[in-house]
Amino acid sequence: MPSTARVHLLNLGVDALRLVAAPLLDRRCARCLVSEKRHPLTDGLCQACIAAGPPRPPEPATEKNLRELREAVAAALPGGPGSVPGPHDAIVLNSGGKDSLYMIVRLLRDFPGLRLLSVSYDNGFLNELSVRNIQAVCAARGVESLVVKPDPAIYRAIIGAGMRAAGTVGCYRVDSMDGAIFRDLASALAVERRIPLVFCGHTAAQTRTILGLDQCTMPPEMLARDRADYFGIPVADVFGGDDAHVWKGSRHDPARIPRWVFPHHAWRPSQAEIESFLAEAGFAPPRVKQYFTGNDLQAVFLLHDYRRMGWFSYEPEAAIMLRAGLVDRAEWRRIYALMEVVARSGRLTRRVAAPVLAKLGLDYEELFTPAELAASGRTR
Repeated sequence: MPSTARVHLLNLGVDALRLVAAPLLDRRCARCLVSEKRHPLTDGLCQACIAAGPPRPPEPATEKNLRELREAVAAALPGGPGSVPGPHDAIVLNSGGKDSLYMIVRLLRDFPGLRLLSVSYDNGFLNELSVRNIQAVCAARGVESLVVKPDPAIYRAIIGAGMRAAGTVGCYRVDSMDGAIFRDLASALAVERRIPLVFCGHTAAQTRTILGLDQCTMPPEMLARDRADYFGIPVADVFGGDDAHVWKGSRHDPARIPRWVFPHHAWRPSQAEIESFLAEAGFAPPRVKQYFTGNDLQAVFLLHDYRRMGWFSYEPEAAIMLRAGLVDRAEWRRIYALMEVVARSGRLTRRVAAPVLAKLGLDYEELFTPAELAASGRTR
């Protein structure tokens, strides 16, 4: 794991790069950092930030939020933690990031006796730091851990289909499609093991932008149906007839379908609160930022968006968090600046993206096409 000193040096290096490249970088909203290429700016602010009024401190979780979380857990575990047959009350999806670590530690604090199974899906891009974090939190808290490596053909198909259809939609949808596969696989695993509850680390911004939900639970009817598409792309267009891994809710006893719960939606913790909580719990890794710990696939998504669209499709989600004061603006300024600098160089973009795409059996030339780049005024 990088030392704290090294991480600070890396952050300073990106800050220096951002300052040197500032004349070449796109203007961004002074508050939520959305690009002027996505929304026009007035006096340095986008219309959403102007409409929101002056910045306010982050809103803490309300008692209503917390009550809804307790009720969701009680509905899945009417006899309380430890009351269901089998060794586990719930699956907790664990990416090895800070949000996942926080979710596991806080769930065990808020729901004593809860028997968790940590499940991590490795799509071929689970990095070493994430694996160490998964191992550390599970060992320290006595949580059984399961790392699942599904058939690579699943990811080649869904990421390929998503990127080929990205167009002006962007790769945020591709990332969401990747997450949808995790939901399909985790739901099937929960049914197989008779586990009634799945905890997922989506934030309130993610439940809204990805699932269209403003609550901490997934309505049962969403899982009672067979999946027909991945965010508008039909299942058959992605997988053809090889869809054994696609969720088919109609084939399962409704009583066996797990309840999905999003604790972060109820808790609403800021990034600072998450880091402080983990430090107090004995997990105080260096402040490693997303552009050092995020997987290579997400970097390719960002580069693809900028080269094809001129802005990043992750911006709406980040803007919600930034407007609410829940994440570090300096971190996101670094992410955007670093990705934009790399994206403006055809040579650097190819160096980052081509090996990742090749690992997935995808063609750089097809996805970063000359016609698209010419239309956006960029070069390869």
